[in-house]
Amino acid sequence: MPPSPFVLITSKPTLVPSIIFSILFFFASCLQLFRIIQTRRRIYKLLFIFSFLRTLLFVIRIAWSRNKDSIGLAISSGIFTAGAFFIIILAIYILLEDWILTLTNTIQVTVSNSTSQRRSKLTNYEQCTLKTVECLLPAFSTLFVAGSIKEFSTNESDYVMDSSIAKGDTIIKFSMICFLCSVSLYMLFVTYFAVKYSNKPIHKQLKVLVLYIVGALLLIELVYGTFMIFSPPTDKIYKYSWVFYLFESLPEVLIVVILGGVILGEWFFEDEDLELVDSIKTISIGLNNFFFKMSDTAYSYPSTPPPQETPAPPPTPATPLSSSTIEKFTFTERQGDLFTDASPTDALAHCVSQDLRMGKGIADIFKKKYGGLNELKAQQCKVGQVAYLRRDNRYIFYLITKYYVYDKPNPKDFETSLVELRKLCEKLGVRGLSVPRIGTGLDGLSLSFVKNAINDAFEGSNIRVTMFYL
Repeated sequence: MPPSPFVLITSKPTLVPSIIFSILFFFASCLQLFRIIQTRRRIYKLLFIFSFLRTLLFVIRIAWSRNKDSIGLAISSGIFTAGAFFIIILAIYILLEDWILTLTNTIQVTVSNSTSQRRSKLTNYEQCTLKTVECLLPAFSTLFVAGSIKEFSTNESDYVMDSSIAKGDTIIKFSMICFLCSVSLYMLFVTYFAVKYSNKPIHKQLKVLVLYIVGALLLIELVYGTFMIFSPPTDKIYKYSWVFYLFESLPEVLIVVILGGVILGEWFFEDEDLELVDSIKTISIGLNNFFFKMSDTAYSYPSTPPPQETPAPPPTPATPLSSSTIEKFTFTERQGDLFTDASPTDALAHCVSQDLRMGKGIADIFKKKYGGLNELKAQQCKVGQVAYLRRDNRYIFYLITKYYVYDKPNPKDFETSLVELRKLCEKLGVRGLSVPRIGTGLDGLSLSFVKNAINDAFEGSNIRVTMFYL
């Protein structure tokens, strides 16, 4: 019994296309690496791994084309072809999750006097279904690899070899059908979440169109692969094998280029409530709730954003400060409203991202109250630096602690920005500085770390720092 046409055709080494695809995937991997350096998104990490493995695959096929009788190269080609395929499907599921988290209706926020939590509003069933499919994808590739190896068994008798080839062919067919079902489910998930959780009609959602295109490209490849697996070997199929060879990897090239940013770019991850999308780069959507407690209760966002970055338990009572000249550094916590209770001569400061997107919470209040977005952008400050505005008789400082609004600040970057803030205060003659509980809340830094960092940065100065909380 001969090996299935899928192995003979889709893995058949053809020199010129192999060289072309190896170059294309190499440049695609470079593009993904550049995106990782820029954004550190999960999807770019997966696409980089996939592109790099595809580059190795076509290098192997180039070598195989020079030695077509090599069983070792044939098996290696099959392993790289099947073993890496689940990665690109997992990547589009990650993209699906990232898109879900940009939909306001899928996010639930609970606020109490002591804590502030974000939770995915997806139902338990929805989250479990997504996670189950993602967990099964590596198993499908493992089956595919096992089937490919069995089809190339040569150390047994003819009867045993025919039996091994038949088993391998069956395993490959099952694996390919599973992949086809997983991508079909992906298309259904896109439609389902777009209808259920978006406020716009599905035909007006451009991001949904991108998700459909990506899924359709993979479906083209999988439908072709499924057809080849179940088709009996014929001379006509072998005659046009180079056409199938092109269709095998061309959709993958288009996907990694689109998702690499040449067409897609960062606009896909932007929405009106970007500060709610801090889970985009975590391991999985609603992970904590998936393993602990999840809730399906709807939540209505408050019409007025909270004036502080996070509420927290009251600290030890503060000693009242006078407005007289301060001769040494003092740090005090005070209950009150930063914008009404702070001294009118105090400078104000809060944390922002380098992209200066201030859409929620106290950042939104700063933006509406003091404006100056173009003035801030013109300063071109990077992470670890401090931008500022002059409004009336006070300075407004913007500590750049992270690259994007959905990032988590690196503790060292946070400490660096505080040191820069002190230098800027001393340069501008600032003696009083009022801040909210910077770095906590969605930024994820502990209050004790923040207070220690402020003390370390301003120790030895003559600046009075007051931290307000509600």
